[in-house]
Amino acid sequence: MSGNIKRSSDLEKINAALIESPIPMIITDPEAKILFTNKGIETMTGYAIEEVLGKTPSIWGGQMSRDFYADLWDTIKSKKEIFIGELTNKNKAGQLFPAQVEIAPILNKEGEVDFYVGTYQDIGKIKEVGRAQNEFVALVSHQLRTPLTAVKWLIEILLQEKYGVLTDKQEEAMINIYNSNERLITLVNDLLNASRIESGGIMASLSPIDLIEETKEIIKIYKPLAYSNKQKIIFNYREIPKLINADKILYSQIVQNLLSNALIYGEKNSDIIISLEKDREYITVRVVNSGYPISLMEQKSLFTKFFRGEEAKKVNTRGSGLGLYIVKEAVGKLGGKVDFSSTKEKTEFYFTIPLKGPEAKPAIKK
Repeated sequence: MSGNIKRSSDLEKINAALIESPIPMIITDPEAKILFTNKGIETMTGYAIEEVLGKTPSIWGGQMSRDFYADLWDTIKSKKEIFIGELTNKNKAGQLFPAQVEIAPILNKEGEVDFYVGTYQDIGKIKEVGRAQNEFVALVSHQLRTPLTAVKWLIEILLQEKYGVLTDKQEEAMINIYNSNERLITLVNDLLNASRIESGGIMASLSPIDLIEETKEIIKIYKPLAYSNKQKIIFNYREIPKLINADKILYSQIVQNLLSNALIYGEKNSDIIISLEKDREYITVRVVNSGYPISLMEQKSLFTKFFRGEEAKKVNTRGSGLGLYIVKEAVGKLGGKVDFSSTKEKTEFYFTIPLKGPEAKPAIKK
């Protein structure tokens, strides 16, 4: 008897702790009707616990596109997997706010969904801090860009010996200064691009472009680096339409980032292969190098901002960790997807571009 009392007492304590928890939480039945919620939901949404019991989360949700909710239900109901996503909610006062949601399906012995457990995090303040950081980075980067460009111009004049002949030591010093300045310019440009992406300042400006010719021009830029590494860039393409509706600047940024990474992290005396091929409604662009494999632990973080793998740090200590983040965001702007595969023999990055350009996204309900 005492054991049953103890278990009952423990359950009451757990229930009280969940109700008082500041972490917004709900438990719903398989049809999404709320069976349990807590004070964290009250704080986040402004709705009292009694107001939401028996209702669905649409009482504060319903602000996202149909595709978003279709993906959510496919994940938790059909695949029976945990869904993690960022969405927009509306509180009782009618104010929109961003939140991160995590929904886990709880299965019975037969493998069917018994109920769902959902937790929320109001990320409004995090977003505000992020915006402030991006504005600061953009401001500083803009201020740095002008003097760095001026330094580059002056060094080029000195190297051309327009102000007199340089000694060998002077020329060597100027080349070192020039290379250091170039690295700073690259870093500033990466920071600016990342800031623009996060602020929504980079949009795809579509026009018909010749991907084959554009890729050839990019390869020309990196031939000196390939030559110094004793590498060879091989370009393959087949069945590619003459013109593709895409953004020339975004395409160039994507390919330059992937090609420079392939050259820097690829083995010396090896081939770097870049290829274009038509696959139904898409163009697939692949960049392949033989070199250092990407570990399983690092693969899930590869496209996140400022992430650099341990092997990458050893090979190139000066990387910013922004290149692949920019690639992922830029590919998204073009309406495509980016992915990779990595083995001991080779690493391959590939992305798609829809032949008709990016589709218009469904409007968010307000």
